Order: sequence, then structure tokens, then C-alpha cells
Amino acid sequence: MIDPPTATPPGCGASGGVDLRGAPEPMTITKGGPGGTGERIPILVQTARHGGRFAFDRSAGEPVWPLEEKPVAASDVPGQHAGPTRPAPTTLGACGATPMGAAGAPSA
Repeated sequence: MIDPPTATPPGCGASGGVDLRGAPEPMTITKGGPGGTGERIPILVQTARHGGRFAFDRSAGEPVWPLEEKPVAASDVPGQHAGPTRPAPTTLGACGATPMGAAGAPSA
């Protein structure tokens, strides 16, 4: 089981550019959805400041959905050595994201 204070994805500390919003939220999902295997998986979901959501299996500590390493700019702070990439969720979209049209009105 993952201890909530250490549930941060690797490389997501302050130097990784992903600030976390509060504690991770425990929940349970059903594998395969309707018509799937029906296996229930206990997970933790952590939301980052940019709205991305990371989901980890509470038993194994592994990501539930794949993470993608995205390049980030090098730090210009003297003495700070940030990694060249940071993990980004590939499946769960941003929380509260609303597509905007050209006139600034919601497009969906």
C-alpha cells in the first residue's frame, strides 16, 4: 500500500515543475468497465496544479494508466538541477477543463 505523503510520482517535486494540490484521494475502480473483468482495484488519485491527474494502484504502487515523460525547460536558478523531463498523465484529463472557442465561449 502507498503511504499518501509519498504518493507523488517520481520527478514531480518542486524542481520537476508539478505542484500537487492537497492530499491524494483514495477510490476504487472496476477494471474493464461495463462488460470487463469486473476486478475492483483500490487506487489513489493525485491532482497536480496544472489539472493533470495521476492514478496509482494502492496495492502495487504502480501507475494505473501510462505516464508519458515530457521535456521541460532547464532551470535558470543557480545551483538548481532539474531533470530534463517530467511525468504527465496520458489518460485522465485535466480537472475542470472547458474547451474554449475563438470568441472565448465554451466550444463543447
